[in-house]
Amino acid sequence: MNQPTNPPALSLLLVSALLFVALGWLFSVPVNTPYQDLVQERSYFEDTSGTATIANIGDKTFTPFMGPLFRGNNSNPVWLKLTLGPSSQPNWVVMVQPNYTHQVDIFLPDEQGGWIEKYTGSKHAFSEREVDTLAPSVRYQAITNSGAVIYARVVTPTTPIYARVVTEADSAAFDSRLQMVGGAFAGIGFLVAMISFMIYVATKDSLWLFDSVYNLSGLCVLALMLGLASRFVWPERVDWVNQLMVLGNIVHMGVGIGIFYRIFKLFQPPQWLLWHMFVILLIIPVLLWMALNGHADKALATNNMFIVLLNVFGVVIAMVARHQDKFLLYALRFAYLVLTGFMLWWIVPLVLKLQTENFSALYPNMPLALFSLFMLILLLVRNTQLKIQEGVRTEIEKRQVEYELQLARKRHEESSSFYGMLMHEVKTPLSTIRMAVSNLENALADQDEVVLRRLKRVQNSVDNVDEVLKRGVDVDILEQGALAPDIAQVNVCALVQEVCRSHPEHRRLKSKLPDLLMAKVDRQLLALMLMNLIDNAVKYSPENTDIPVILLQPDVSRWELCVRNQAGPVGFPDEAQVFAKYYRAELAISKSGMGLGLYWVRGVARRMGGDALYQRDQQWVVFKVCLPT
Repeated sequence: MNQPTNPPALSLLLVSALLFVALGWLFSVPVNTPYQDLVQERSYFEDTSGTATIANIGDKTFTPFMGPLFRGNNSNPVWLKLTLGPSSQPNWVVMVQPNYTHQVDIFLPDEQGGWIEKYTGSKHAFSEREVDTLAPSVRYQAITNSGAVIYARVVTPTTPIYARVVTEADSAAFDSRLQMVGGAFAGIGFLVAMISFMIYVATKDSLWLFDSVYNLSGLCVLALMLGLASRFVWPERVDWVNQLMVLGNIVHMGVGIGIFYRIFKLFQPPQWLLWHMFVILLIIPVLLWMALNGHADKALATNNMFIVLLNVFGVVIAMVARHQDKFLLYALRFAYLVLTGFMLWWIVPLVLKLQTENFSALYPNMPLALFSLFMLILLLVRNTQLKIQEGVRTEIEKRQVEYELQLARKRHEESSSFYGMLMHEVKTPLSTIRMAVSNLENALADQDEVVLRRLKRVQNSVDNVDEVLKRGVDVDILEQGALAPDIAQVNVCALVQEVCRSHPEHRRLKSKLPDLLMAKVDRQLLALMLMNLIDNAVKYSPENTDIPVILLQPDVSRWELCVRNQAGPVGFPDEAQVFAKYYRAELAISKSGMGLGLYWVRGVARRMGGDALYQRDQQWVVFKVCLPT
């Protein structure tokens, strides 16, 4: 049966693509919407010593920049110099981005030529903000007849920085659009997380549980970084949100490692490519300790470095990945191609401090969370579809096996019924013939020797037919699995002597036995096996030749029972077929039998944990039964 390999429904792909495009456009609305900006020139000064103040900042050399200022993983203070133009409009707002900028000290000029210092940023309680918006902002009254200079001292790690002076109306519009985008992302993310959890409940596939937790932790981080948590959950907390943001990022990375490790395992990469995940997981408790003991900025910088490392290894894994489903394989590679492009687009300027006008980099978590959400859903849906297909195939095979088992049972019942009927119908006339022959032998005891020999042949033929019938029943029981050996401790030497003495040709049997050999076997089955081998030796050996029966114990774990006979007119058996069902040598047509005796002996020996073997020893035919002690 071929496994279905159809990709997911076209509607799923189409809906996913449309949602991704629609949410991507929605994300761009607050970021790329043009706003009236009073700033004519922006420049910055890196205060590496941390000694610059508003009193001496005018003596410093500032470097102009255009777009967001990328500073890498840097917790040193940076001074922004905003050169403003004149304006007759009174109500302006100095807005610093992104929303999770930690500490911003803004110095506004006053009428006496001094400076008015105002504080904002995510480090401060939201309720204390002068302007009630997600982005840290303060009010500014523009000077009508001339421009002005504003300084902002910013301390924030691992993030680009940008500052605008916009109208209060534009500030409110930006805030409402950002809340709309954040709310849409939060709603969709929560919905997807709940759907993932419900799929986990239905399928018990832990990948969906990981996805649900991953989406929920991502929502928490997004709410912290956009300022939604500061505004609606902890408006009175000082520096509480910054602490949680670092912890949330670390936990989110740990959950991400868990789900991506499980996904990567589906593609059978070399194990060494996954070791870095275990190393990072071991370091995560250290990062959490750093975040809780006054080293949150360093912990976040290290966390971001690990994210880059995970992405690099993910690209390598995607390149060497292997999977029988091409759709799933290409989906993984395409996803990492896009993720790599995004990381280069965002991380490289941040790490290498390359100044670009990429304003979307101020809020990278939103497009990254968006793409990760759809990428994981697509991979998990396809993986679940394959599991369902495999489950359906397994269920079909199971039902087929059950059907064939029922047929086998029916055939067994029919064959058992047939053998029972045959034994009943044939044994009665055989018993009649046997009795008649015996009576004739008694009545004609003093008659011609030729007549007596003929009667003896009739008697032997009756015994052979009876033996063939019993052998057929024994083989049927063996093949149907109804043979259950009754294992017990047996003196094998005594059993072999008893069987040899009771055999009609006991004078030809030359036994070579140790003093004592105890083994765990089925006494009755072992006796029947030996009787089969002796009968076989008697039948195919020259008349009046000796038949050695040898018992050996090569080691303490096993023992061997050997029956040897010289090759008779039939010759040597075919070594490749001697234990095959119904096998009989070409010259054995004159001998009675169905070719089931040796087949049955090997089957019983294997059922008792051993085996039956054949070998040729010069002019001797040797059969061995090897069993554990």
